[in-house]
Amino acid sequence: LTNGEEPYSGYVTVPATIVYKDVTYNVTSIGEKAFANCPDLTVLDIHENIQALEINYLQGNKQSIIIIMRSTNPPSYVEPNKPRFGTSDISHWTLKIPMEAYDLYEQQGWMQDWKVIDINEEIHIPTKFEKDGFYYKTTSDTEVELVPGETDAYNQSSITIPATVEHEGVTYTVTAIGDRAFESKG
Repeated sequence: LTNGEEPYSGYVTVPATIVYKDVTYNVTSIGEKAFANCPDLTVLDIHENIQALEINYLQGNKQSIIIIMRSTNPPSYVEPNKPRFGTSDISHWTLKIPMEAYDLYEQQGWMQDWKVIDINEEIHIPTKFEKDGFYYKTTSDTEVELVPGETDAYNQSSITIPATVEHEGVTYTVTAIGDRAFESKG
């Protein structure tokens, strides 16, 4: 699997197979920089058939990402002695694994600076939405933060950020202004 022309975003599932010209192929590895520089990627769900990962497959992602590894046999790195994530800050990442495979993941160097949780544990998956010219990202089931977005609302000499915002029937409390929310906005 390699990165296409458009960056991946949202919840992305790496498929077990793909069909190309009526031929079915097994997906067994993730190529170098396959998910690099995808600022709107929130979840990477990796099926159990992935056997190998190229270095820097998530390079340049500084946002929170949930990585779901479904295999009880951790994938290996093609070049294990090179940096695995390039310029990414993995301290904001969460790794969900089958707990019965915890020792194997640890032996293969998977337990780095990220939070590790059981694959069956529920976790909030951030979503991004626009409301009245402002862009928000959910930080919990009831809270959001203001984030960067392409809008003229940020170019005003004076703006008022609402205390709450409604989206898809849920009222969220605006609790923060995210990093670079107003950067280069005039």
